[in-house]
Amino acid sequence: MTSSQLMEWKDTNLNKVLLFTSYEARTWKKRGKFETYGNCFVCGEKNPGGLQLSFQIDEEKQTLKTIFVGKPVFQGYDGIVHGGIVSTLLDEAMAKLAYELGYNAVYSLPGGQV
Repeated sequence: MTSSQLMEWKDTNLNKVLLFTSYEARTWKKRGKFETYGNCFVCGEKNPGGLQLSFQIDEEKQTLKTIFVGKPVFQGYDGIVHGGIVSTLLDEAMAKLAYELGYNAVYSLPGGQV
């Protein structure tokens, strides 16, 4: 898929994919079932090389929290957590909260093309 095809697809379909009324979000959450094999890099309990974080969700406040203690293996500059790890944590938190609140924020392009 070329970048112009991607932009055309995005302009045509993105609102259909990402925007839900609150009713649609609630019914999707009831229908949708997230299945995992425990191998997620961030929250997978079976991933020995992963972060194995657990998240506490507060649906009323629409927030979540976790505790991450950076180890030296995750540093970029000395004493600084690598930006890729920070981005990974942010990505996981956003996706997990959206899912828990009933929003389908994960989608794929037609034919799985990138």
